[in-house]
Amino acid sequence: FFFVLFCSYRKFHYHTSELNSLNRNYLEKVMKLQKMVAYEEIKLKSCNSLLFNRQCSNPARIITKLEKIRVDSAVEAKINKNIERRDKIINGMLTLNVEEFARCVEPLSCIMRILIASNATQRSTVATNTGIHMFYTIVENLTDVTMKFQPTNDLYSQLLCDLNIFIHENQEQQGLSILELVLKRPDLIKQLSGAFVPFRTPPQSFLNMYKFLVDSYLKRCDKKILFVLLSKFDLVTWLETFHPKLNEINQLLHLILQGLECWSQPDSNLLQDQFRRHLVHVFDYDFPQHYGEVLQLVLDRISEQKLMPVVLLDVLNSLLGRFKCKNMLGNTKSDEIIEISKDFASRQNLFNLKGATDTVLLFARHFQKERLHHGLHGLYPKHKDYVNPLAMWFSCMGHVVVVTAICTFQDKLADQISDTVFGSIIELYSPWLVPYTQDTLQQSPANWIRQLTVQDKILLPWSEQHTPKSKIMVKCLIDSINFLLENLPVSYVAIAHMFSWYVHHFAIPKIEFYVYGNIHEGMGALPWERFKPQPTHIDLFYDNLQKFVPSAHAMLAHIFIRINWTAWFEETFPIIPHNMQSKLISRLFTVFVKISFEPNIHININTSKILEDAIQYPWYMVSYAELESLFKWFVTTIDYPIILQMPTETNYADRAVLDLLRLSCAMMPEKAAAWESIMQPIHYATAKRILYTRNHVVLLCLAVTKNPKLMSTKEGMNAFNAAFTELLNTIDKSVRATGGIKNVDEQKREALNLMVEILMPMQTQRVETSNQLVDTLIQWQAHCEPGNFLLCTTLNAIGHMKTFVTGIYPLLESTIAHYFRSSPESASWHTPNWKTLKEILQTSFDKMDLMPILRGPFFLTLHIFFVYKMEQITNIGDKITFLQDVCQLVEGCKTDAYTEPRLALVWCAIISHGCQILYETQNVKKVLTMFTSYMCITSTQSEGWGDTLLGAIGLKTGVITNKRKALARSFACVLYSLFPIARPTGPYPNDEFSLSLHELTVLLANKKFADIKQQIITAIGIIKDENTPALRDVPQLVFRLISLFYSNAFITTAPELWEFDSKLT
Repeated sequence: FFFVLFCSYRKFHYHTSELNSLNRNYLEKVMKLQKMVAYEEIKLKSCNSLLFNRQCSNPARIITKLEKIRVDSAVEAKINKNIERRDKIINGMLTLNVEEFARCVEPLSCIMRILIASNATQRSTVATNTGIHMFYTIVENLTDVTMKFQPTNDLYSQLLCDLNIFIHENQEQQGLSILELVLKRPDLIKQLSGAFVPFRTPPQSFLNMYKFLVDSYLKRCDKKILFVLLSKFDLVTWLETFHPKLNEINQLLHLILQGLECWSQPDSNLLQDQFRRHLVHVFDYDFPQHYGEVLQLVLDRISEQKLMPVVLLDVLNSLLGRFKCKNMLGNTKSDEIIEISKDFASRQNLFNLKGATDTVLLFARHFQKERLHHGLHGLYPKHKDYVNPLAMWFSCMGHVVVVTAICTFQDKLADQISDTVFGSIIELYSPWLVPYTQDTLQQSPANWIRQLTVQDKILLPWSEQHTPKSKIMVKCLIDSINFLLENLPVSYVAIAHMFSWYVHHFAIPKIEFYVYGNIHEGMGALPWERFKPQPTHIDLFYDNLQKFVPSAHAMLAHIFIRINWTAWFEETFPIIPHNMQSKLISRLFTVFVKISFEPNIHININTSKILEDAIQYPWYMVSYAELESLFKWFVTTIDYPIILQMPTETNYADRAVLDLLRLSCAMMPEKAAAWESIMQPIHYATAKRILYTRNHVVLLCLAVTKNPKLMSTKEGMNAFNAAFTELLNTIDKSVRATGGIKNVDEQKREALNLMVEILMPMQTQRVETSNQLVDTLIQWQAHCEPGNFLLCTTLNAIGHMKTFVTGIYPLLESTIAHYFRSSPESASWHTPNWKTLKEILQTSFDKMDLMPILRGPFFLTLHIFFVYKMEQITNIGDKITFLQDVCQLVEGCKTDAYTEPRLALVWCAIISHGCQILYETQNVKKVLTMFTSYMCITSTQSEGWGDTLLGAIGLKTGVITNKRKALARSFACVLYSLFPIARPTGPYPNDEFSLSLHELTVLLANKKFADIKQQIITAIGIIKDENTPALRDVPQLVFRLISLFYSNAFITTAPELWEFDSKLT
């Protein structure tokens, strides 16, 4: 039969081949049938003219070469000949005898019916083998020639279709042969594909055929043929039919993944789609039996960059599809991802808490291992193409963990649930987001990583070029945490854990700005208003602020200003153990101060409100040690003009921080309703005030030295004076506020300690700075009430100085003057007198020098210093020399109405101590005589222009009042009375005394002295009564005289220093 058929389609083949040849020949000839033939066209051009009746004698001859289309007769003849041959062949084919072909078809049909019927009834091996043999025989005969002859093509195709039943029944033995045959004869794919039904074969045969197909793919066989064959692997039916074992599933998975790894081959899209579907089928089969295995194998291969990112999405979408959730796409927006994740978490029932947690741990451990092996620049270089689908996985599973945990632990507290969930979520994202330090890298088996990080000792989670990808992961983490917080609104544990996580991993040096950028953007999206810091979190705040990590400080500051601190002090602080409160409040205070100076927070509008509210918090509990450390930082860090509190140099936050520092150092009694009750528990209150005062003065001095331009302005100097005055007022109020718990002596000691801290820095400052401090202090003293503790202890504080700078002398002079002020209110503790003052200044005398005192001149200081020196000098000659020096130097001193009484006091001291020396030796007579001459000159000196350069420029020599003149004349009389004329009847006043007394009497007739006429009369009476006084009576005598003209408080007790009765006896 086949021979007859062969002869039939051979004849047909010959005829068709010849026809095809003729057709091709025709196509070639017809192009040559017409051709271009060249010819010449000749034209004559004459110049005949009818107007002039002229004939052209020599017309111009113009030859033009042209071409025209003509049929090539030779080619036309060949074409006609081919047409005749074609017609002849067609007529011959029409007259072919096809009866033999028809006679062969019928027996073949009968044979096929018999084979099929026999197989259906008996299933004999012979029939089966015959059918299979016949199948392959037909395939062999189905050649190109056969297929071109439509009758044989149709016949053989039908026969193969009928014989497929034998191949199907023996698919286990024949399936692989069919595969091989198809790849050898791809032209028969249509006919042979029907015979290939691999899903009917047991696992081993199925896997062999699948492996053969994958190997063919690897060998780059025709992708279209492979696609048709792969589509015949009905994996769902096969799995449900044969229920393959785990190891067989594993083999199949490896084969599928091997096929998926070839995605880079050209024209592989259709094949890859098939492999992806097969992977999903295995993933879904007997879920969750193979869930973990599929996921792990996929993760292994994406880490090797062998799979397309869409494979991850296929697996995820198979889960979403089970619950009719919207599928994830590669370009799905982040907001949509969150919505899909929430929808899936609420609908799914595949995962319990353990299953969801195990899935999260599978991801976490896999990528942690990858990070330790290959993560020099994090996971992103290897996984940059997989970040989007992985983020979708992480988002879905993170939301599932939250929902399943809430459903599982319905009997637990929200905080306990948050603890459980947070650990899983953060472990999932940590390999992608956390920097690895040297401690982490000890676990890494990759020596090359450790070697490259010896110097830096830190591995950043991503490089700058992968910043956009990392942002996706950060966003997913934050969305998962927000979802947790939304579903557990009463718990703040998750956000507290996020704070700790940030501080431990990112508040460290050497983190680049591009890492901070994404992390901070994500952290800022959390609801920090719900954060209620516990002691551990305050410690984290505190410890981190001790390091130099500006970017991390900015984030901490952002968190800080969003915390409701008022609610925290009302709700959280009271439940903290009492023994921890002091340390906690100390550290929190440091946090408040330091964070307030973070650049972005310093100008934030919320900072002002926070600091304003903070004045109500119990900062009096802050420890001294913490304040000391804080002030060290404060002095070296802040912008010094802040201390001046100038509106142009500070803002509200600066001033509020200074108020907080005052409050914490027990320097703000006006802010406490019951200050005395608050003062009781304050530990080291005095030490805190000392610390505050010391550092405040240091800051004031630094503001002067570091900002010369500012301090050269009037505004700057006024601000400095105001700031220092404010400090003095603050100290004064604070000392007086302790009256309820301290006696007067304790208050004085408190004031002394604080004043020492004000004066001591003057020894090391520039002269200009010290003088400015002294000037302000003197101005402040003028407004103090009598007996002010701070003012009076200034005298003691001066004694603590190692050396006297120039500015101390005017301060000492001013303080002595104000020291003698008194009032009924201060009478119980303040009774000023010169003896007490002398005792107070005992430690200061040795540091004093005569010349700086006289340059002032500072007469009160000179008075007490003169008395001290006269007592200290034991040699009479030295005493006379010192007395002479003072007399001469005093003669050149100028006075005004304010200092005139002080100079008079010095005159009294000179006269009194001159009398003491005179009692022992007459050598002092010359000095006293010179001093008497000075008194006489002073009494007659008029207030006028000087004879020197001062007069030339219009300056007066000094202010000489009538009181001074009268008193000087009176003292001249006393001094003359010390040297009477000896007569038998007794001592008699000398002529100089009489003359001087006369001049004093003459003043009564002078109208200029009318205002002190009564005092002069009294003085004259006293002098006449004591015209030859005893030396011991002179101090009292000069005291009586000075008291007539001056009533200053410092004169009252002066005779205590002048008396010398004890020495005379």
